Amino acid sequence: MKKMIMLILTATVLAACGQSDDTSSSDSEVVQPIRADLNVPEKGDTDETVTFKVTVTQDGKAVKDADEVKFEIWREGSKDDSEMIEANNMKDGAYTVENTFTGKGIYYIQSHVTAKQMHTMPKAKINIGNAQASKDKTDKEQGHHHSQTTVKFHPPEKITADESAAFTATVSTKQEPLSAASVTMEIWQESDEKHDWVTMTEQNAGTYQAKTTFKNSGTYKIKVHVKKGDIHYHNVFKINADKRQ
Repeated sequence: MKKMIMLILTATVLAACGQSDDTSSSDSEVVQPIRADLNVPEKGDTDETVTFKVTVTQDGKAVKDADEVKFEIWREGSKDDSEMIEANNMKDGAYTVENTFTGKGIYYIQSHVTAKQMHTMPKAKINIGNAQASKDKTDKEQGHHHSQTTVKFHPPEKITADESAAFTATVSTKQEPLSAASVTMEIWQESDEKHDWVTMTEQNAGTYQAKTTFKNSGTYKIKVHVKKGDIHYHNVFKINADKRQ
């Protein structure tokens, strides 16, 4: 009988130790933000191929499997006519594109990096053909600060059609929580002509939440929009809604 009691006590102590270790590990886990270092030459010549590179890291380690990396290129004062080019993955944390400029001017290069459920958009400019920059236009182009804005999007682990699902977005700029922003989710399926819009409500500094219900099962796209002052961020995420049992 004494042996049986000792075995029960030992098992209880071991189980308690195991629970304590798991809790400690979970509480101490901190997700580090991704970092994107954009490399753009200061000058270039017309009709000459120029290479742009962005190096993506997390906690000092190369991110070799970013979900998406694109380069957006536009001429000063013509942001609405920008061109988006998908980057080449060099498999060492670096992503590159090559571009040839046919006319003189100041051009802006912005890399859109999505990795580890985070997004960042560093921006730089290049002078092609020793063009004269316009101060007014340059100041206007530099007015948007999405390059320092990141969003961690947290969908539920399981989403079922016709059942309410809760989403969370953690927004930061300059590595500080972004409060009092307008954060919305634009939701649609490929076959949808009309997109649904859901407003996210701030729960605490930089953390926004919303609930919504998906009528149909299948793959949905959710574009998270963040607006505050000069900040205008957006990024698209994919989720799957399962059929209701």
